[in-house]
Amino acid sequence: MAHHRRLGAVRAHLCGAGEQPLAPLELRGRPLRVDEVMMGCAFIAQQDEANATVAAALEAGIDWFDTAAAYGESEVQLGEALAAAGASDTATVITKVRGDPGSEPRFEQEDQSAAAASHTNTVSKDRMGLKKIHTIRFHDATDERIDEALKPDGLLAGLRALRAAGELDAVSLGMCVREEDPASAELVLRLIREAPAGTFDSAMLAYGWNLENQSSLPILLECQKRGIDVHPAGCFFFRGYGILFDPSKTDDEELLAKRAQWVALADKHNVGLASVAVGFASLPAVIKKVVLGMVRRLPAHLPTSTVCSADGTLGAGVAGGGGAEPRVGRGASAARALGGGEGARPHPRRDPHPLTALEMAPGLGW
Repeated sequence: MAHHRRLGAVRAHLCGAGEQPLAPLELRGRPLRVDEVMMGCAFIAQQDEANATVAAALEAGIDWFDTAAAYGESEVQLGEALAAAGASDTATVITKVRGDPGSEPRFEQEDQSAAAASHTNTVSKDRMGLKKIHTIRFHDATDERIDEALKPDGLLAGLRALRAAGELDAVSLGMCVREEDPASAELVLRLIREAPAGTFDSAMLAYGWNLENQSSLPILLECQKRGIDVHPAGCFFFRGYGILFDPSKTDDEELLAKRAQWVALADKHNVGLASVAVGFASLPAVIKKVVLGMVRRLPAHLPTSTVCSADGTLGAGVAGGGGAEPRVGRGASAARALGGGEGARPHPRRDPHPLTALEMAPGLGW
């Protein structure tokens, strides 16, 4: 079987006016590896739990972390957790340009100047105790912010200058793409198309590529065309968190019918529903990292989770309720299962072994 399969249903109407037609979406054709997972740190929990979670992630082979000053104390807590684990110099950290509650007014979110890029780099490095930040993302853009950021002395020019000087390794964007807001996908496409070629090395797309919402598809195709890596977040989001694993949280018949189809696929391949969600999120070849919020111990009200398993693949996991210690299967791969029955493993509830890494709880930054 070819390394990349193609999704032939996508055609040229998805590309911009006057541009060359987009190629069909290339698929990964193999399971997602643990080193292709990025820990989302939007709500990283109290410091002691943050330290333990980051340590467990590092032990499992996950050393990429996504944070932001806009996420409250996330940068501080992540920095302390990395220091406690002795990983401040080895971890790969991504943060974002956005309002910093402790900064002077001119560096709040509305400032899209080159100076704001330099300020973010300096302040965030100091806050996290890092020698270098790998990537800074342009965060939560609007048309007005894009207009400012695209100016010759704007934010994107500042980020490119930091990269050229070796202060950063990469420039990115981070935006929510919601099905109920079609303009959100158009904003991302506008930003990618109007920025100078080579501006963006990656794009973080939250909520727009999961089992419920695939409105990021045109963005994936645009990024594939331009060689921009994609980092999806919110792969467990199903018109909210919790509904994917607890259908009693909604009475929306259309949503429940969609969920039932994914449950049937999971049952067919004898894997957990969460594993299908991670497998789907990672199917396109343009997706290089999947952003997952993490906890060491799954909350009792969430019955299903995925795990990093000992053999270096993402496995299907089923956690016990009532605070019981979760147990997991040996690396059953949803990405492989979605491609057919090849490689399917026994269901973890019938082939358990002790937890070896950590749960990946539903939602970015759980």
